[in-house]
Amino acid sequence: MRHNFGLARYMFSPTGLRIGAFAALALLASGQAATAQDFRMPSTLRYGSGLLDIPVAWVLPHLAITGTYSGFSLSVDERIIVKQDGTELQKRGDAYSKWVSDGSIAIGLMNRVELGASIQHFDSEENGGNMLGGFARISLLPASMERFGLAAGARFVTSPSYGADSDYGSIQPGRLGYPDYRLLQNPSNDEVEGVSTNLSPYVVATAHAMTSEKMDLTLTGGWGMGMFSSGKDLDFYADGATGGVFGGAALHLQLGGGRLLNVMAEHNGFDLNAGVQLDMGNVRLGGFLHGLMGGGESTYSSQRFGILASLSLPNRTEIVIHRDTMVTADTAVSRDTMTTADTTITTHTLADADRATLEDMVLFAFDRSAIADDAQAGLMAKVEIMRGDPGITLLIKGHADERGNTTYNTRLGQRRADAVLEFFTGEDHGLDAARFTVESRGEDDPLDPRPTPIGTPSRNRRVDFAVTGFTESADTGISTTHTITETTTITETTTITETETVLTTRVIGKADTVSTETRTVDTSTQTSESTDTVGVETSETAAEAASPGRVAAASAGGMKRYHPVLRALREVRGRVGTGTHQE
Repeated sequence: MRHNFGLARYMFSPTGLRIGAFAALALLASGQAATAQDFRMPSTLRYGSGLLDIPVAWVLPHLAITGTYSGFSLSVDERIIVKQDGTELQKRGDAYSKWVSDGSIAIGLMNRVELGASIQHFDSEENGGNMLGGFARISLLPASMERFGLAAGARFVTSPSYGADSDYGSIQPGRLGYPDYRLLQNPSNDEVEGVSTNLSPYVVATAHAMTSEKMDLTLTGGWGMGMFSSGKDLDFYADGATGGVFGGAALHLQLGGGRLLNVMAEHNGFDLNAGVQLDMGNVRLGGFLHGLMGGGESTYSSQRFGILASLSLPNRTEIVIHRDTMVTADTAVSRDTMTTADTTITTHTLADADRATLEDMVLFAFDRSAIADDAQAGLMAKVEIMRGDPGITLLIKGHADERGNTTYNTRLGQRRADAVLEFFTGEDHGLDAARFTVESRGEDDPLDPRPTPIGTPSRNRRVDFAVTGFTESADTGISTTHTITETTTITETTTITETETVLTTRVIGKADTVSTETRTVDTSTQTSESTDTVGVETSETAAEAASPGRVAAASAGGMKRYHPVLRALREVRGRVGTGTHQE
């Protein structure tokens, strides 16, 4: 039997060295602590940890080792014959039957990398010899990503070797793992697609989609080249190819005693596969159907039943959780005297309608500062409101349009504001001038588009107002209650504790206890009470208070309110005072 050493030659070729450098850089770039499998994933035919014929994004824990054997049966009534130039003939060959075997070993490193080697076919040189391979996968996400994994990896397989005297050209390894002279890398017929499957790089993501006490669901998807996509245009080889996209789902059922049943379905880019795998800790046994939808005459489109056995050494960690429930009852009789005081404060502030009336603007004619007759009614409404609340203060702002120079317009705005001030504080109405602040904005704050028309009213020729203070009042009610009670209390407490034991299997069949931790996960209490009231005494006090506050106006017209009245009322507790709210 002749062994194929193409893997070693490829590793030290320029392409192999570039791939190795890329893998090393990816490992350095992902320097944060990574997460290995948080529970045991199944073993694949040829990719280490995974489903059946596709990898997953998680890797083996540090120094964990798995060795896997898989095999399946190929059987067709007649074979499709292909000439050496890759052209398919109409005639068919004899029936073909073969048991295809694979062996692999994988190891986890630093909870970041999974490396492995494989051997396929196990046959003599005249039938294609052995095909050697290697695979590697790097986890790219940090340990904080507990429920999601992302990885990049590659698998390399040497080409079949039929000996030095063989007439076959450059043959590529097929996805079923047995030598097939029909898979030519460089067929002489240009109309036939060449196959390139020695190297199969890929990216893959896996999500922990659902978890419960007895069951977990994981979903996997990815894209790859080589074995995942090459040969998609060969009729005898590909049926339902996805262009390199692969994916699958696995249901992980806890059976107790550290045993796990994995039920899997996947699509590897060409075939729909399904299977089960029983994980007993160190030993895994499974069966699968490869090519679930197959039924054609080609070996690649037929259904293939197979078996798998895997041995895990030696660094397997298992967590066993035990729950315990404890119920306690306690009876207590107590006699209490309780004094309670309740304060209710109702605040009265400036009504929205009064504020709107006070801040309603007054318009002026062009180049005039006299108050029009129709504007006096609005000013009188403001006077009435201010007489009703001596704490109200106003800012009066005069405005002019843009016609004329800046100095003139500033003086015109001032004259208009002074005219309104005179209306308020004159002999007819007699409001205190200290309650008003007057300023001119000139032509700076127009409200209507410019140029401002002369013959029609415009809000650019106006006096507007801003409330800067008002009286804020509050009604305070204080109720004091003295209650004497006698209470019988029965309390029933249910406490659930959880004990977590971490076991590490260092040699087959023997588990060492690493740590044990007990914690309370839930406490619930049910209480029943019987209470007799011995006596109740209540006194009430009512007060009305008014207190000054301040509102500071922002440049854009916004206001920020402070309420010292609330704190003052709690301290006064029944005293009556007066004050003004300033803005």
